[in-house]
Amino acid sequence: MNDGHKAGGTPRPAQRGEVAERSEAGEGAAERVHLMTQAMEAWIVADPEALAGFYGKNFHEAKLPKRQVLDDEPKAGLYKALDEATKDTQKGSYHEIKHASDLLKRLRPGTVATRCRSFKQFAEWLDQTIAGA
Repeated sequence: MNDGHKAGGTPRPAQRGEVAERSEAGEGAAERVHLMTQAMEAWIVADPEALAGFYGKNFHEAKLPKRQVLDDEPKAGLYKALDEATKDTQKGSYHEIKHASDLLKRLRPGTVATRCRSFKQFAEWLDQTIAGA
């Protein structure tokens, strides 16, 4: 799993194979390599209810991006929106190291899948892989 921090641009399925060919994972690697999105924050922003539950009072949902497909939201825009939405809360502004792991645990997969193609593709692959095991 790669969140695309260094990948640049919106991940496309073709990139999965390109990344896998450069890895030492061996045969079948292309099916196991998944690029999240430009930033994992797209997945986090996709579930405003989870964000509100985590940050509580003074969380400003209206500051979050309105775009339906968040995979295309620029990374800088995601960080700015999260900062604006969370800065007045008791936990303070969003901080990747301090907050992301707890937020990722709270996300509702169905909700995230409706706004992030990358998550939907990953979830479908994971379901198929588990069913075939």
